[in-house]
Amino acid sequence: MIDPKQALGEAARQRGAMAARVRLPWWYLALVAVSWTLLMGDGLPTARDFYQGAGISKFPYAYVGAFVLLPMLVLFRRWSGLHLVERSTAYPALKRHALGTVLVFGGSFLVELALFLMDDRWSGAPRAAVAVAVISGCLAAVQLYRVNAGIRRDIADGW
Repeated sequence: MIDPKQALGEAARQRGAMAARVRLPWWYLALVAVSWTLLMGDGLPTARDFYQGAGISKFPYAYVGAFVLLPMLVLFRRWSGLHLVERSTAYPALKRHALGTVLVFGGSFLVELALFLMDDRWSGAPRAAVAVAVISGCLAAVQLYRVNAGIRRDIADGW
């Protein structure tokens, strides 16, 4: 017969082992930051004026950013213990970090759009758009790390 304390200890050990597998490598976070920066920084013509003035060659940076970001989001689902095809498990961390995720990703786009609309009225808009793109890329990587860490805690807690 199995001892209940021993069974609970084994379940806790298995949860800990499962939670240890839910990690994002450093290169993943760096690649997400760069790809989101490229997507935001080149997505609006405001930044292109700055690039041309700085002597940076024309290149479809936004397309490269989007091309790299899409597989990264699929990898996020896989490495975070979420289902790829089925409806995802509703970890409490997803609900806890939902507002922050929307603010980071949606807010960066809205700020870039506002800077684009202010381009005619403010000469510093292109430089600000590039700065916002870099900051939003870093914030995107940090937010994905926070969501992944929350899922890892949920798994370790036995959710």
